[in-house]
Amino acid sequence: MLIIRYVHNKQVAKVLEEITIVVLLIILLKPIVPPLTYLQFDALAGDDKSFASLILQISCYAFFVILQPKLFSNFLNSFSLLFVDPFIGILLVLALLSALWSETPLLSLKFSVVQFIVSWLAAHLVRKYDWQDICKYLCWMCLISGLLSAFVAVAIPSMGINEKGWLGIFPFPIKLGTCMALSIALWSIQPMNSLWSRVVAIGTIMLSSLLLILSNSSQALFTLITLLIFLGILTIVRQFSPRQVSVIIILLIFFILASYVIVSSNLETIFGAFGKDMTLTGRTEFWPQMLASLEKRPILGYGVQGFWQSWRGEANPAGHILNSGGFVPPNGHNGFLDLAMELGWLGLIIFSLSLALNLVRAAALWKRSNFLEAALPLMLLVYIVMANISETQLFLSYYIWFCYVLVAVRLNIPVNKMT
Repeated sequence: MLIIRYVHNKQVAKVLEEITIVVLLIILLKPIVPPLTYLQFDALAGDDKSFASLILQISCYAFFVILQPKLFSNFLNSFSLLFVDPFIGILLVLALLSALWSETPLLSLKFSVVQFIVSWLAAHLVRKYDWQDICKYLCWMCLISGLLSAFVAVAIPSMGINEKGWLGIFPFPIKLGTCMALSIALWSIQPMNSLWSRVVAIGTIMLSSLLLILSNSSQALFTLITLLIFLGILTIVRQFSPRQVSVIIILLIFFILASYVIVSSNLETIFGAFGKDMTLTGRTEFWPQMLASLEKRPILGYGVQGFWQSWRGEANPAGHILNSGGFVPPNGHNGFLDLAMELGWLGLIIFSLSLALNLVRAAALWKRSNFLEAALPLMLLVYIVMANISETQLFLSYYIWFCYVLVAVRLNIPVNKMT
């Protein structure tokens, strides 16, 4: 009764709504720190999930819904928004259907359903908020995750630091580093209209920079440099037409990808003088092996979560993949290639068409809008590409995919469907 009373207080309800959204975003970071780790959406699909644990997790989600009835009102009506970008809807349906050709159909179906629900949730939330709100919530997600990561690394170093660097609440240092790269870019475009806002923004940028350095991730540093250069280019191309801006951005992304491939093939030479052991070269060794496996199922792939299955032993479709050092990867360390492994070239082409369409729409928004946050969709799209070059963070129940659905739906949503 006390909770219901507070919920009906408009000021308290607004604060609770914002807290709920930020907590949701932090859960989507897949933190390894209890109790947040038990609320990860992927945990719903795990084979080791007991019935009691499943009920408890669903009850926690139900509590958020009860706490914020207004936030989750008309949730069912948001279903159609998954298809305002038709390629997103088709990709999600293809993922559900992949259970039909997966060697582990139940597993593929469960993970596909979770992915669908997470996407549905993103589509629902984005109809309620504009770009400024989305930017604000993402900024607070980055700030709080940074503070929690710093605390865990200092207070519990056995959990927050490994031999490669700081990881904080994240499963790997590279994930902490890339999130902090996003944090620096996001807080750089936040309005600083007051002394307090400037202090918070500058303080967060400093904290994020420190954590990025301590994560010891060259990929995160490369992502940050790319995002900052990209923001600078956006201000320069402001006077061009939306079509010209779209072409420039697409060419820039291809240039970045090509540069990354060239540099990654020479990382050991470049960084060897500094005594830094680069593992990316080892990763590129098993990408050709993955492509060879994809030739066996080129059109539809192996199904969602159907390729990397170390627990199946000799039946593991990816059991033969390893690099020269004997490292057996848990995934392809490339989000786009792993998407192809799961949903075939068809799935990758569908996503690529969606990405190209949304780059054009985001460029048009940037051109016709006056507020600084108009850079957000373009920046997020570039970040999503960068975050998946040497890590698999794309088609998962993770904040990367959640952000992509946010951008895709918000760019394509009809005005009359906004609430």
